[in-house]
Amino acid sequence: MNLKRIVITGGPGTGKTAIINKLKSKGYTCFDEYSRILIRWGYENGIKKFFLEKPNLFTSKIIDGRKKQYNDSRKIEKSKGNLLGVIAQFGGQTPIKLAKFLHKNSLPILGTQYTSIDLAEDRDRFKALLNH
Repeated sequence: MNLKRIVITGGPGTGKTAIINKLKSKGYTCFDEYSRILIRWGYENGIKKFFLEKPNLFTSKIIDGRKKQYNDSRKIEKSKGNLLGVIAQFGGQTPIKLAKFLHKNSLPILGTQYTSIDLAEDRDRFKALLNH
């Protein structure tokens, strides 16, 4: 089976977990954001700001966790449904660059298309559109 793996990116509070939970509810195989798991573990073990208080341990654990997630994803043989597209609308430069990459590689974007995102991000072009 030819599986497609998708990475959902975005800053804190941008909806990544909500999207992952929705995909899970529809039967898609998803892996939770590992940073969230690790930060929760730290908090439960008395480390309130894990990445600041113990940066070397945090880095080591996050790398180990992401390697495990990657290896676990390679073991998956079946996943329900076909992917319709990628959501890249979380604000900030990372999703804008991701949307550009998806557009250039003819990968479907759900929601606002790259050409519209690019227009809105270019102040001069957007101003011209408003003044038209």
